[in-house]
Amino acid sequence: MDGVDATRPFSRLACCLCAALALLGGCVKARERGDAGEAVHAPRTTVADGTKPVPSVAFLRNGGFEELDDAGVPLGWTLPDGFSPAPGLGRNGTAAIACDSRPGLDSVRPVMQNVALEGGRSYRLSFWARLEGGLGANIGLEWFDGDGHYSGTYSPNLKEAADWTLVEVVTPKLPDNLATCNVLLSASYVAKGGRAFFDDVAIDKLELPPIAGLFCDAYRGVVADGETLVLRAALNLPKETASVVLRYPAADGAERAAAPVRLSPDIAEFALDASTLAPGAQTLVCSVLLDGVAVGEAACRVERVLEPPHWRVRFDHHGRTFVDGEPFFPLGMFMGVASEEEIAAYREAPFNCVMPYAEPDAEVLDRCAAAGLKVLFSLKDVYRHKPWAQKRGIATEADEEAYVAERVEAFKNHPALLAWYLDDESGPEYADIFRKRRALFERLDPDHPTWIVLYQVHQLDAYMGAFDCIGTDPYPVARSPISLASDWTRRTRRNTFGVRPVWMVPQAFSWQWYRGGQPGDRMPTEKEMRSMAWQMVASGANGLLFYSFHNIRKDSGDDYERNWSAVKTVASELARFSAVFLLDPGPDAACAVPAAKLPVRTWRGGDAIFVLAANATPECIAATIALEGARTSCETLFGSSAAIAPDGRLALDLPPWGVALVRLAP
Repeated sequence: MDGVDATRPFSRLACCLCAALALLGGCVKARERGDAGEAVHAPRTTVADGTKPVPSVAFLRNGGFEELDDAGVPLGWTLPDGFSPAPGLGRNGTAAIACDSRPGLDSVRPVMQNVALEGGRSYRLSFWARLEGGLGANIGLEWFDGDGHYSGTYSPNLKEAADWTLVEVVTPKLPDNLATCNVLLSASYVAKGGRAFFDDVAIDKLELPPIAGLFCDAYRGVVADGETLVLRAALNLPKETASVVLRYPAADGAERAAAPVRLSPDIAEFALDASTLAPGAQTLVCSVLLDGVAVGEAACRVERVLEPPHWRVRFDHHGRTFVDGEPFFPLGMFMGVASEEEIAAYREAPFNCVMPYAEPDAEVLDRCAAAGLKVLFSLKDVYRHKPWAQKRGIATEADEEAYVAERVEAFKNHPALLAWYLDDESGPEYADIFRKRRALFERLDPDHPTWIVLYQVHQLDAYMGAFDCIGTDPYPVARSPISLASDWTRRTRRNTFGVRPVWMVPQAFSWQWYRGGQPGDRMPTEKEMRSMAWQMVASGANGLLFYSFHNIRKDSGDDYERNWSAVKTVASELARFSAVFLLDPGPDAACAVPAAKLPVRTWRGGDAIFVLAANATPECIAATIALEGARTSCETLFGSSAAIAPDGRLALDLPPWGVALVRLAP
């Protein structure tokens, strides 16, 4: 995407809805790959994942398309309109399938096969493609778990003309309660002409490493005396008898070992008093042991200091943002170009920050500072594989770094700067590039963090080390349940191990305003936006940046006043209680209703406990919440009323998509 264009790729319903409904029994939501601004990837795309293949097993049928039924269709596969068998045109003269462009055929559903894979495992999917003309091709896996939750993962697009090329993707670890999944072979850009050939589809089960990484909750690994350092190791324990241990240099000069304070097959958690660590920078190592022998290790660099550094913008162990030492809850929107006219309209809402897509200059930053707005500074397109950079002559890594260094030096001391926007929705194959870029930003400007927004919610662990703060952007209206807002927030926190701040991106646009819009697409209602935003906060969000102001301004037409009024109302409600969101975390809340339906979050302020509950369903929910300590006073601050039940629990009765924020006192 060209940063001046103020557009970006978005989530789309998969064009395979009909086939998916038949095979999976539900709607499939996927990202459209191949929008005009995406990168042109190298012909062979692989993901460095630390996995190893295990002995081959046939997980799918007829991967070479050699077996045909009486109608000439490859057995085991759906063959949608646009695809046809291609005998003798495969690799080495074997069979293949072909996709042909034709007038009026703007997109095609993917070729699909339902496959039986094991939950709790990771797989490598691959196929070979040959492209003629303007077609693209990729492979993906989509699945439902036993609770009906959908997900998917996809390879990058192979683009432009190419001889036979291997395209592959590594899946995240599939859910333990995996119910059903499909392999999808997709073609895109068919309206531009050309032909694509697919052959030799394969699925290989991978042996996951016993430990995939060790991560700490300290911002940039810096922990000060008086603080507790929390570390979490990502595990794939090979056996129940495996043990996990953390080794660290201690304050007395010896090497110490610590056992996990919490341990599951997936996560080991450690907690260390900072004063027990050796002063200065050091490396902590987590080992997985089997019969006393280390079968896997991961390391984490930390630095013990006497006092927290005086960074202008920093995060604490709870993911809260501090600006010049003061707590700050980022609340704003994405914007195309932060012109004088746009900022004047934007200031009608009580936002404290803005995310312009067009790269700001000094005039824009001055304008935002005068309006009391902090700026997320976008340098997300300064990568040589992106068309925006290519148009500006950025052809090498040195070119990238020079451009970034120039911008950072020019603006790092501007009072409007909040953070650097590192990337927008690129795939995990670029994670190593983003890790280097994040480190570059830290060297050039220690005072400001980096933020990244992704839709790859199930693969976020692959990006660890590539950002200081993360967001994901579920856009469900009107294609999926709006409970996707809380679901993605929880997954974002879980898949980054709860050690990174989360600034989520709620939907404030209509899919109808974008290519691929469908009948029924619409702008979220005020009630839906309110529910999505409060669901995200209740599920752990540390900030909210709605998408998007420029869409509302440009595409609302006669509905502009209504759409903008709804956003302003919801923003005003959130801003009114942002001080609560910045309090210390409160006690655990025990509730019989699962978090998927009723996310609950608590804060502590003096003797008071604040409780937020957000109904993520279209049904009424009556629930009680148990909290530590006796409470006699209950004050409803926002939303539905609540009361102290005779047994001392907090009793709630929430309407569909309802919210309740209450203050409890002894």
